[in-house]
Amino acid sequence: MDLEKIASSTYDKTSRQRDAGKSGPSPELAAQRAVQDAVMAERHRGFDLKAKDNTMKYERPKFVVVGEGTKSANAAYQSGYAKINWKDK
Repeated sequence: MDLEKIASSTYDKTSRQRDAGKSGPSPELAAQRAVQDAVMAERHRGFDLKAKDNTMKYERPKFVVVGEGTKSANAAYQSGYAKINWKDK
């Protein structure tokens, strides 16, 4: 999401409307509101994706690796991750 592009296009559009004699918010305010709306819409989409996940926390695949950062721990992580059958979940 390119917020600067949204702000500048909204600013330009509102400025043209103001020059044409139409009433409404200032171009700065309109641009700020457009950016806020875009950010809130993105957050809402993220919330909707999280809400679709009905899997209980204790039902999620998990495993523990001790010795984080070592070569043996990385190998153990890869081994444990490969054993998860993602198609069943």
